[in-house]
Amino acid sequence: MTGREDHPWVEVAVKVPHDMEGSVSGALSSFVPLMMWEQQKKQSGTCLLKTTVVMDGHVDGILADIDAALRQAEAKHGLLEPMSVELQVFDADEPGGRPRQRQPRRVSSHLALGLPSHHLYGGSDHMLLLIEPQEAFGDGNHPSTRVALRLVDELLSGQHGPPPAANRWGLDAGCGTGVLALAAAALGGFKVLAVDVDPRAVRAAGGNLKLNPEPGCKVFLALGELSCARGPFCLVMANLVPTLHVRVYETLWQGLAPGGWLILSGFCQTHKDSILRPYIHHGAAEKACSVDQAWVGTLLYKQE
Repeated sequence: MTGREDHPWVEVAVKVPHDMEGSVSGALSSFVPLMMWEQQKKQSGTCLLKTTVVMDGHVDGILADIDAALRQAEAKHGLLEPMSVELQVFDADEPGGRPRQRQPRRVSSHLALGLPSHHLYGGSDHMLLLIEPQEAFGDGNHPSTRVALRLVDELLSGQHGPPPAANRWGLDAGCGTGVLALAAAALGGFKVLAVDVDPRAVRAAGGNLKLNPEPGCKVFLALGELSCARGPFCLVMANLVPTLHVRVYETLWQGLAPGGWLILSGFCQTHKDSILRPYIHHGAAEKACSVDQAWVGTLLYKQE
């Protein structure tokens, strides 16, 4: 691919039902002509579509186009669950090898993420969380995770007013690796209920709690639907795909205590207005917005 010699690049992996392989491939071909399919386990009924995008001035638009095409395909085929998308960033000189994570990554003013092998790395001005993603989403490579973590850091460091008091309850909705829950526990001293419907995510999150025992002892995992999380919570964090945001907004809003904070991410700028609309309609106030590539995170406040 032209330009890879000078720019980092991102690998986009989309898990697609077998019977949608042709339609999704055709929908994406105008944005990313170079694609590779990998057969998943037969019983899963899915294929994995991988493509690479150079991280130059066009990457934001391409990622937004990919996201829009996938959402249209989901609607056309009546999928009840969104197709999962994962991104990995590579250095320009890594033609297919290691993800770009030779050392912990500073993701916000007071937080860095690393692999278990980075346990000796330290810094006096920030907290290091060790994250092993396994099969779950949320190792910090994806921009939607980074914007959510930045907003958690900004909120808990008092950049948007007095932060919520420690030892109160937070919710990580669709927790993946548990990275947002661990960040809230580490930076704000919260007790966090971390919920995910995918048992692989809960297993991965459980391993990460053990890798980070001090904040991990404040995180409580639950396997199931978000309806099991009743609250009230002073902080709700939801890094979800747009279709899930639309489905769960009422659950998230009802679970958030008056005077509480809501961090939403997992969508592009084109989806922001439609995702925020029901919250704004119910009186939420947007206090901050963070953008990374084509991805957006937003911080909302629920009036008392």
